[in-house]
Amino acid sequence: MPIGETKYQPEFAKQARKLCLLGATDEDLADFFGVVRNTVINWRNEYPEFARATREGKRAADLKVMNALYRRCIGFRKQDKYFPPDPTSIIWWMKNRMGWRDKPDGDELDATAEAKRLLEAVREMDGADGE
Repeated sequence: MPIGETKYQPEFAKQARKLCLLGATDEDLADFFGVVRNTVINWRNEYPEFARATREGKRAADLKVMNALYRRCIGFRKQDKYFPPDPTSIIWWMKNRMGWRDKPDGDELDATAEAKRLLEAVREMDGADGE
């Protein structure tokens, strides 16, 4: 086999899933397996078990991050310490998940102003002391 060429092996699927659970991108997988990114894409198209493994690993990692962001948006308690909602996380969520913009354009909402209103509403729901 020529230098730099790696032939797909069935155990790559398991390895790729574990790497994707840790947040690996296609570029990271290519680096790990010693191939170019297009090879990883080709493997995903050619080997259903590799496609499933990367899809499941990436999905699990994405859900973990989404849950952490969600908790930062609404506030959370860890042991006896309370972490209040984080306005930056709320703004990020609104822009990226809900498609809101910084500046109103027509009927679109002002994300910063709306984040402040939502944060106030959360604080009211949680009580005057922020918990």
